[in-house]
Amino acid sequence: MNAMLVANGLIGLGLAWLAWREFRSRNRREARVLGGMAGIALAVSAGTWLHVLQHGW
Repeated sequence: MNAMLVANGLIGLGLAWLAWREFRSRNRREARVLGGMAGIALAVSAGTWLHVLQHGW
């Protein structure tokens, strides 16, 4: 479970980094798609962590 949560957070951060690179290279459409995917991944990761902290494993 820990590895899954960490992996999801890292995937979200990786997507955010890719979105930033696309944004800086003026590829706004790709940046928007990658940014949306990063936001969803990070929101799921944060929500799962909050659930674990509140209810335990």
